[in-house]
Amino acid sequence: MIKNIFTVVALFVMAVGAQAQKKVTEKDLQGRWNMTAFNMGGIILDLKKGDVTFEEEIGANLDEATKTSLKQSLMETLEGFKTSYMEFKGKEVVVHLETADTADYTIEEEDGIQYIVMTYREDGSVDDFQVELNAKELHLLTEDDGTVIEFVYEKK
Repeated sequence: MIKNIFTVVALFVMAVGAQAQKKVTEKDLQGRWNMTAFNMGGIILDLKKGDVTFEEEIGANLDEATKTSLKQSLMETLEGFKTSYMEFKGKEVVVHLETADTADYTIEEEDGIQYIVMTYREDGSVDDFQVELNAKELHLLTEDDGTVIEFVYEKK
């Protein structure tokens, strides 16, 4: 009986530990992060492989001709993203997508979820991203008109 209780407690502790994510700090972010993937509502641009794929829900709703056409048009976008990166220096981040945009950022937490809030110097606009750091990958998630967008970066 006691052995069973210890087994249950051990499994519970392992499950809780697996769910607990490391808190992202300013120190963790410092340096250059190259974009490796972009997922917009289930359409995934894999910059490492140079490929466009579809999550199952999206792919199941598209015929092969549409998938092929969509892949071809997205390959140009993929090529443009291959040189995209973010560089964190102190509390400043320079985002290199089509142009280089400089922003000041803060890390905030709400209901146990961390966010990076970026205020762009040029026009004062603000972007906020849910932030996760997993095995040397930086994941930034946001939502636009109900579509989840995820940027994945890898430390250079």
